[in-house]
Amino acid sequence: MNAYLAEVARFSEDDVPLENGDGVGITELQRGLIREMRQRLHSRLDPRLHNDRFLNRFLLAENYDLDKGAAMLERHLQWRQKHDLDQPIDQLLARVRPGLREWIPAPALGGEDENGYPVFWDLPGCLDVAGIQKACTVEEVVQYHGMIFMEYVYSVLTQQIQKHGRYIDKMVVVQDLTGFGLRSHRPLTTFLGEVTQCRNANYPQILKTMVVINAPRVIDVAWNLVKPFLRERTRRKIQILRGTGADRWFQGCMDRKNVPRRFGGFADDPVPPTAVPESAYLHRHLCEEDMENIVIARGSSHTLSYDVEAGDIVTWFFRLPSKDINFGIRDKASQTWLLPLARQQTEHRPALGTLNIVKPGIIEVVFDNTYSYMTGKSVLLRITVSSPDKTLEDSTKHTRPEPQPQKSASATATATAAPAAPASQAFMGHPSWLLDFEGGDCPGHLARV
Repeated sequence: MNAYLAEVARFSEDDVPLENGDGVGITELQRGLIREMRQRLHSRLDPRLHNDRFLNRFLLAENYDLDKGAAMLERHLQWRQKHDLDQPIDQLLARVRPGLREWIPAPALGGEDENGYPVFWDLPGCLDVAGIQKACTVEEVVQYHGMIFMEYVYSVLTQQIQKHGRYIDKMVVVQDLTGFGLRSHRPLTTFLGEVTQCRNANYPQILKTMVVINAPRVIDVAWNLVKPFLRERTRRKIQILRGTGADRWFQGCMDRKNVPRRFGGFADDPVPPTAVPESAYLHRHLCEEDMENIVIARGSSHTLSYDVEAGDIVTWFFRLPSKDINFGIRDKASQTWLLPLARQQTEHRPALGTLNIVKPGIIEVVFDNTYSYMTGKSVLLRITVSSPDKTLEDSTKHTRPEPQPQKSASATATATAAPAAPASQAFMGHPSWLLDFEGGDCPGHLARV
């Protein structure tokens, strides 16, 4: 992104006035908020890159709420540093797991519209939903779609500015929903929600227009339910077109040489996703010799305790052959949940993740089955606690702890209440791809779904 920020820094307000998102120049009050935001974050900002236009994006994303906008920008800068994103795009793409870019590809660049804005083509209806569930983790999909792809978009915007010699700060997305269904693609809701949340938090106000074509009728129903909750400027950016409407849009906004052949143009069609091979399914890579098997009786829970130091990383990897289990991590002394209990369904995709430890003590890893009065559960698991400043071979401190005795449902009732569903599952029928790239442009939880 830094190359893009350096490129746009040469455009003064005389060249391109700052806007408030509605095509109107910012007010003096909003300009004052930008100045105050700069004063608050001056120690973290690079004046060569982080000009008023950059700050305005984050304020606009939070509807010019200074406290929220400043907090959002500060989190973004910390996030960029944590993930070391100021690297050439080729190096970032090298981080992506082999195969992932073919199984669940990011929207493909395909030409530009009449004003030079790059156009990306997406084919979500062609995804191998079952295979993605079994082979991909949420974390690696978020890394690719929510992080590295967005850095690629900024590299394309930089090229477009250099090509046309004018300010270009947004992209156009065309989504062909042939084959898409809310029910068939529902298993990917968590993926979509987390990717959207990452994009909203770190790449706000980057969408110029989203054109949805070949959408099933149920999309209209979902859109009509969501639309009243969106701000007008967001609604204007989204068009659901059919038949001649799509044809007119292509003819009026794009040169036919940039339109794929499948849509009546002369350009090559986007490459569709490939099926995920069974050899890539995560459960096939479980090494049972290195894993523990625990049996949790019906109506009970199972707790594993670990001594931890500040800076340690807890890593878990587990799978149930069938059914589900509540999983969480808490501090033993305070009984505070470090990772709130949440239901895990691992029949198709193992549960895995990490937790960074902030302060020393004892943690308890909890597998909770108190909600199941009829069925016991068998869990194949591997949990490690490691120190990042040591080599992997030397850093593993605990892999097979002595489990504590199982506790009855009554003994753990106060600690096993499951939390509310995450925002990404708040509305399972919600077409979350329609809200991508808008930051806080949508009110409430919809901005983060």
